Amino acid sequence: MLQSVAEFVSQYSPQAGQQSLSSLALVAAAIFCIVNVLVSLVRKRKLAVKSVDGIPGPKGHWLKGHLDYARFDGGGLQFHEKCALEFKTCYRLWFGPLKPLVVLCHPETVKVIQSSNAPKEKLVYNLVRPFIGDGLVTSYGDKWFRMRRLLTPAFHFEILKPYVRVFQESTNVLLEKWSSQQSGEVELFHHVSLMTLDSVLKCALSYRTNCQTQKKQDPYIVTVYEASNQILNRLMNPLIHDDTIYKLTPDGRRFHKNCAFVHAKAVGIIKARRKALEDDEEMEKLRKKKHLDFLDILLEAKDENGSGLTDEEIVGEVVTFMFAGHDTTASVISWTLYNLARFPEHQKKCLEEIEEAFGNDDEMEWKQLGKLKYLLMCIKESCRLFAPVPIISRTLDRTYEIDGHSVPEGTWVMTNIYALHLNPHVWKDPKKFDPLRFTTENAKDMSPYAFIPFSAGPRNCIGQNFALMEVKLSVALIIRKFKLSVNRDCCVPIDDLIPELILRAKNGIKVNISPRT
Repeated sequence: MLQSVAEFVSQYSPQAGQQSLSSLALVAAAIFCIVNVLVSLVRKRKLAVKSVDGIPGPKGHWLKGHLDYARFDGGGLQFHEKCALEFKTCYRLWFGPLKPLVVLCHPETVKVIQSSNAPKEKLVYNLVRPFIGDGLVTSYGDKWFRMRRLLTPAFHFEILKPYVRVFQESTNVLLEKWSSQQSGEVELFHHVSLMTLDSVLKCALSYRTNCQTQKKQDPYIVTVYEASNQILNRLMNPLIHDDTIYKLTPDGRRFHKNCAFVHAKAVGIIKARRKALEDDEEMEKLRKKKHLDFLDILLEAKDENGSGLTDEEIVGEVVTFMFAGHDTTASVISWTLYNLARFPEHQKKCLEEIEEAFGNDDEMEWKQLGKLKYLLMCIKESCRLFAPVPIISRTLDRTYEIDGHSVPEGTWVMTNIYALHLNPHVWKDPKKFDPLRFTTENAKDMSPYAFIPFSAGPRNCIGQNFALMEVKLSVALIIRKFKLSVNRDCCVPIDDLIPELILRAKNGIKVNISPRT
């Protein structure tokens, strides 16, 4: 009896009471934190819902939203096609419960954003920034305007004309490679991307390599490729989007090491070129060069205040030029060759036009490229069916009126170029390969925001004339040398398409080549 009383009293001793109060305080604090987080999440959810209020969209999962549907694969592309068919102009998606996205798929809605200076979407470009710096692609506002003004002269037609010989030289290496195997199947993207990389290195830095033929690649090229793939892999994995977490991973440490190597290599070339420009004899050699490379022009660029670009800015633009300039062009060339292989009647018309433009010459001049009008229509139709850059994103810098809906600042907006180019509300029989859509007569009634393979508006691709010139010349030389065909089992199904930063095929783009006699 006395023992029971002692135990009872001990439970209510001051010490025991203090422990109980401490435990209660901890529980209360935990409950308070959980409630606070839940209230914050509910508030964020309400604001997110309000930001896209009234914009129609497909049903999604309560937690995952549309993550299972809007994937970066062929199934995701088909999902966007269906949404464009159902919702016509734009639609709302959810990436999780708190991240809404407005997708644009019609010229009228695309025009609202693409004609503005809304900055690029932060998530994607924050992943790219360590590699390419804070230059034309990633900057906005006054800095973007300054960079655009300084870089525009680098893509003037008078600067581009001498590049015709550079493109021919690189394409001829590819033709010699294919000639050595006589005939058979080739995977286009592998060969063509090495060819465009060869060209862009010459045009950007006058950097000559044997990247198309040598088995052991130049360390600089290997690093550029590896860093590009690391960016894509990180984009596809939300768990490593955070910089702090990514830097702790082996791949993150490797990526930053690759960035440092590429930048150090570029800085070395820039410093050597700056030093050369201070020497009168070297300056005279520069004036006698067959063409000015991108670096030459950047080093001489001056704004209205007489200020030039810093070495850091030049490194960023040179790396951007190489990063964006060879894969995008390779995608356009590869898909154009693939379509000409699929449709021999169009290949035949292109060949007749090419032979007429060449005449008895072995090489093509700048003025002859303008004669390849049917080929250009085939290139454009290939870009429509297989948009080289399938999606571009912006973060709204103010409230915009989109299809009658007021969409507030900070909203994530995506222009889905792939869905736009295949939208049956915009294009008649959109899956059909029909180059005649782009005749002068048909194109005059076309909205400038209906066909945008190189984006549109003030932030369109500054290098699109450079890219189209290389595409026309390379395709012309290849078609003149080889007859292309494709086996039925090598046709690329939509399920095999991979819409990463550029449009690829999971199992490659394979065609048969046979030398013309």
